[in-house]
Parts: sequence; C-alpha cells; structure tokens
Amino acid sequence: MRKKAEAKTSELQLSIQPMPSGALEELLTAELMRSGKLSVRKALQLIRKVDFKKALIISGAAAAAVSVVNLTGKYRFYKSVVSGELKKQLAPVNKKLDELQKQNLELQKQLDEINGVEPAPSAKKHR
Repeated sequence: MRKKAEAKTSELQLSIQPMPSGALEELLTAELMRSGKLSVRKALQLIRKVDFKKALIISGAAAAAVSVVNLTGKYRFYKSVVSGELKKQLAPVNKKLDELQKQNLELQKQLDEINGVEPAPSAKKHR
C-alpha cells in the first residue's frame, strides 16, 4: 500500500511541470468547451482577453525601450552642450596657461645659458 502511494506521488511530481501562462489558459478554455460549460462566444472572448494581455505586455515593453532610448539621447545632447560651454569658459584660462608655459621655457633657456648647461627639451602643451 505504501509503495502504491509513493508511486502515485512520484508520478504526480513528474507530471507537474511549469507551463507558459498562455498555455494554461488555453488548456482551461479547451477543457471548459469540451465539458459544455463554456460557449464558443465566451471561449473567443477569453482568447481575445489572453491576446489583449499579450499585446499590453508587448506595448509596455516597447514603451519602456523607447523611454530608455529617449533618456539616453537627452543625456548625450546635454553632455555635449555642457562640454561646449566648458570649453568656451576655459579658453581664456588655457590661453593664459600657454603664455605662462612659453615664458617659463624662455626663462629656463636663459638660466641654462647663464649656467652653461645644455638646454632641456621643449615642454609639451596641454589639451
């Protein structure tokens, strides 16, 4: 008796498998139609309801994807705007830095001539 019960439970465990959400509803619809409890009209309405749910899920995913693309585009646009503004604001500072580097190089050359040392290689510009 115990072996029969164990065999039944193992058969039940093997028969229980996850099903896709739409497949379960379709099976229920088919079963209700066979038993005579569901009319053809109601079955079609139920199938349309399932299709409507799928359409809503797809449209929701598409809307999410579009919003992500939109946000990414806005981020890139504003990043380029800010970058351009920073370059404009830093232009006078960069110009002054170039002048100071040039002046420093000239002073180093003069010092090297006074001390009799071979001149150092030229300094690289920033950017």
